[in-house]
Amino acid sequence: MKPPLGNMNPDPNKPGQTNVDSCAGTTGEVPGRRLMRRLTGPEFEATVRTAFDLVGPGAWVGLLPPDPAATNGFSNNAERLSVGSEYATAAQDTAKKVADLVADSAKLATLLPCASTGDQACAKTFLDTYGTRLYRRPLTTEERTEYLNLFTKIKASSDFPTWVYWTTTAMLQSP
Repeated sequence: MKPPLGNMNPDPNKPGQTNVDSCAGTTGEVPGRRLMRRLTGPEFEATVRTAFDLVGPGAWVGLLPPDPAATNGFSNNAERLSVGSEYATAAQDTAKKVADLVADSAKLATLLPCASTGDQACAKTFLDTYGTRLYRRPLTTEERTEYLNLFTKIKASSDFPTWVYWTTTAMLQSP
């Protein structure tokens, strides 16, 4: 038999009500803080390869520092997969090398046939297709707006591949 659940919002004027801080049947331990973990090296590499259909060893592979070993044999422990200055620098270098490949005119034409037009509709297609793959979810309205504002700013003084380069660089470093 399960122990009864307490009232999550007890009325102080009604004796006998208790406040439950943890799940029924637990020892009363409070869960630790929630952490967002970064991808492991192999997860990151697989995501990039899959998102942009990249094959073979590229100049971007192996630039990230090795993932810290876990004591329990798992390599995806959120507490160990932190982002320090060494990792952040390597992530930026990796993102730029991947962006070089993606923004290359031949590769971009295969990834995004509308790239020759370089208009905002094509930018939205890039975000909807590759942003979704990299973020592993649809972009929020705020995220789309930020990238489209970047499109407007870059397009005023440069070309579409330059926007793809900087957008890819940013997306690969974004949580």
